[in-house]
Amino acid sequence: MARRIDNPIRKIGVRLGQTRGIKTPEQAHNRRNRQKRRDLDYHKHEYGICHLQCTSELSSGVSMKAISPPVPRVTVSGHDDPRGSEPSDDVADQHFGAILAEHSAGRMKRDEWSRGRLAPPGFGFECVPTRALSQLQADALPKLTAVCAPPGYGKTVLLSRVHEHLRSRGEHCLWLSLDDRDRDLLSLLALLRDALAQCADAPADETEVEVLPFADPGEMMDRVVGQLRRLPGRTVVFIDNLGLCEDLRLSALLERLVFDSGPELRLIISSNRTLPIDIVRVKLELGALELRAEHLCFDCVATRRLLQLAGFSSLDATMLDHIQTQTEGWPAAVRLLQVLMSAERGVDAGPVQGVIPAAVLEHFGGDQTDIARVLTNRVLAGIEPARVRFLMEIALVREFSAELAQYMTGSVQAQVWLEDLVLRNMLIFPVDRNRRWFRFHTLLREYLLNEGQERLDNGRRREVLQRVAKWHASRGDYVAAIGCALDAPDVELAQDLIGRVARQVAGDRGQMTLFVQWVDRLLLAGGRVPAEAQGWYVWALCHTMQYERARLALDVFDRRLQQGTVPDTDASQVSADLPFLRMVLGVYLDTLDVAHAEALAWLASDHPNDPLHTGTVTAIAAMAEIDCGDLADAQQHLDRAEGAILRSQSAFAQAWVEILRAMAELARARPDVADRLLIEARANVAAQIGEDAGVVAAIDFVHARALVDSGRLSEALLPARRGLARAHHHGVVMSAESGLGACVALLPDQPEDALSESALDRIARSYPPRVLRLLSAQRVRRQLRLGNTQEAVNLAERCNLLTPRSRHAIDPPMRARGDWLLAGIELLIGRGMCEQALNEINAAMKVAQAQGRQHDRVELLLAAMDAHVRLGDSTKALRVLSMAISLACPGQLVYPFMVCGNALGKVLDSAGPRDFGFVHPNEVRFLERLRALVELPDMAVPGDAAATPVGTEQKSALPALTVRETQLLHLINEGLSNQQLADRLSLTVPTVKWHLNNLYTKIGVRSRSAALAKARAYGLLVQP
Repeated sequence: MARRIDNPIRKIGVRLGQTRGIKTPEQAHNRRNRQKRRDLDYHKHEYGICHLQCTSELSSGVSMKAISPPVPRVTVSGHDDPRGSEPSDDVADQHFGAILAEHSAGRMKRDEWSRGRLAPPGFGFECVPTRALSQLQADALPKLTAVCAPPGYGKTVLLSRVHEHLRSRGEHCLWLSLDDRDRDLLSLLALLRDALAQCADAPADETEVEVLPFADPGEMMDRVVGQLRRLPGRTVVFIDNLGLCEDLRLSALLERLVFDSGPELRLIISSNRTLPIDIVRVKLELGALELRAEHLCFDCVATRRLLQLAGFSSLDATMLDHIQTQTEGWPAAVRLLQVLMSAERGVDAGPVQGVIPAAVLEHFGGDQTDIARVLTNRVLAGIEPARVRFLMEIALVREFSAELAQYMTGSVQAQVWLEDLVLRNMLIFPVDRNRRWFRFHTLLREYLLNEGQERLDNGRRREVLQRVAKWHASRGDYVAAIGCALDAPDVELAQDLIGRVARQVAGDRGQMTLFVQWVDRLLLAGGRVPAEAQGWYVWALCHTMQYERARLALDVFDRRLQQGTVPDTDASQVSADLPFLRMVLGVYLDTLDVAHAEALAWLASDHPNDPLHTGTVTAIAAMAEIDCGDLADAQQHLDRAEGAILRSQSAFAQAWVEILRAMAELARARPDVADRLLIEARANVAAQIGEDAGVVAAIDFVHARALVDSGRLSEALLPARRGLARAHHHGVVMSAESGLGACVALLPDQPEDALSESALDRIARSYPPRVLRLLSAQRVRRQLRLGNTQEAVNLAERCNLLTPRSRHAIDPPMRARGDWLLAGIELLIGRGMCEQALNEINAAMKVAQAQGRQHDRVELLLAAMDAHVRLGDSTKALRVLSMAISLACPGQLVYPFMVCGNALGKVLDSAGPRDFGFVHPNEVRFLERLRALVELPDMAVPGDAAATPVGTEQKSALPALTVRETQLLHLINEGLSNQQLADRLSLTVPTVKWHLNNLYTKIGVRSRSAALAKARAYGLLVQP
């Protein structure tokens, strides 16, 4: 059984586009029939549908049929294709309306996405051998083969021939071709999943859900790469026209496909531009081959072979050299030259030996501008005007068949003319293996479209495109229908179809960019977003990171509802979704106040929703409250959210609740509890939905913060790196704040690629602006700890952090908590304004105490200690340090003390254990641990104590430990008593004490806690 993933933020809109209020199968059945009748009546009115026959199947909710005459069959290039005489508009509208009624739910046919895209095209001509083809067929394939060249260099032909060659050797291959609909990453991932679904050997996607309305690109990427990695044996994946994908996240996918797909996968990719991947790294680590234009050009041998295949066998060396000079070996130019030569000789004469007319070469050059001139003067000039017009009209569509070409142009000669194009080999290629669907080469289509702009009047162009749109819609190919309806433009048809397929396109397929383009074009043409598509439009804008546009779109629709311009049936179904959309937009846009208000209103109302929706809304309320510091209210909502989500059995949502719980515990100064929660959550979610799940990266990012707060900096490095690597598409503002704070604490003196200032910048800029400001505050604090006061001041000026007035003038305002609060106060202390800092500390302490933000209280008290030390008041410094220790001890919050610099050392040096007045053993041990930390060199430098093993000169300061002493260190780290130590090691208790005393003396401490602190700092507790 497939395991279920539910994103509590991205997937709460699962109800969008679904039927509401249906409780029984009978009700659902009756509603579908009513909807079909309404749609039928609507399309009768809109499109003049007549002569429809409602069969008995209508009563069973199956289908509706149109009465239409039988269609004769004809042959295109040896294959059957339905075709008859030119259909009348009445018959066409009759068929169109019937099919629309049958597809009233908007369910699209699968092949409209996959036609010609999951298998290489079947070219009708013999392939000319080239150097690139010979190399790929002869040599072992590297991990990545990149074929990058402009149009006209035969990239698709090359890939298809290599595919055919490998299949003939029994190799396992996958193929996918992109077109101009595949601009975003989700579209590409959907194609990859379709290719895997057709593969008999592909492992099942165990994490796939039945409906993925708001699939996150990172999660979808994880699943696809995981499936590819689990493919048995060697597999070669062909990706044609990858350059059409313009998504900025394409580089991340290529990195995963190359470096994370396992040793058995090979990639052969074609593109009209350079691939966004470090090809040098791929060459060094795994092996890569680059084929560019110079490798794909025809040499004299290839040019001679192509012309010989066309019947020109009498070619002397001089003529061949002249052709090479004129065309520069560009395959498209050579092929066009062959077309011209055949036209001059007369194609009807058949392929006979001949010579090249000198007039053809005399005025021919090989650049793209010259191609247009040649096509005009030499090829199309010799074709009758009706056929030229036919070519311009069918060029209006991306793909065409004989049936479609006849219907859209009204020409009964469409069949014959298409066969003639194929016979001439005039830059026309089959899209599918059956050779029923064709497309023009990019260069030829661009030329025909440009010519059509001048020679086709707007009325005829609109008529042709409307006919195409209706033809595709009548066959359930809504994607092509919408594109043509918008090109026409036919606003009413486009508006109706967009509403029908919104859920399938934006939800099931994840074609977010395509859907946004459709709606934008509809709005520009004067249409309105259909009510059933409005929610998906907002979601698509969010997924394409156009958050402000999403907010505006939601506001517009809200006004339409208030003004009553939305039909009652649609309004009743959609208006209840608006609070969900506002809540999720609040998370996306970092307007958590709005999300919080909507969540509270939703929870206070009577919503008959499932546990997942209830848990999601409650979790959003808790998230906003944690962000504000209202931890008590957040705890209540988290308890309620956990109960609801447990009933939903959503591992993904449960993991997010645990992440929020952990962040609340961090705010309470309990990193120990947060550590425990996140370890359990990670184990659970990894077991259920896989180690590659995106939420695991979010868990790692927050876990790094918990480990840093506990002083376990060396342990925090791995989760910090894992979280940072994928934080650009996993997480929310709060998880980014925690993870980036941990990364700043772990920044090494010598930056590395995975953990550097630039890497942190890239992540912060992928979130709303508040994250970058928080990162700046974290950097200011780091510079102050390093003693770089002026650098901290300069950075603070750039982020409006220098003065209280500038801090409060930011719009939207920042939360007065955490790093933002502490950075401002520490700046005052660093600049010598200690009295002002103490006043701000007193005010902030009251708020933090009221909200239960113990972590902030600890840091505020330590800042006060620093201020008092600078003012020379050791008594007050001792008092606030004692209070900070009492608050930090229960959760073992160590890191704030590690970065206190000289102030902590001065207070501890001037005060004995009795001066603190501690009576609880845990507080005494915590104080001893701090004393051990103070003894470490350069304690104030972030990333030293316990972050990484100290240098060799520092390690040499400790005498070598015996095996027994090392065993004791690890065992007391587990919390064993002396008796338990004796039992474990088969020793007496006095012997254990003797070994412990020797250990303490060697490392210069007087207690267990101090010994453990120093052992962690020197890396002595790292398991071999």
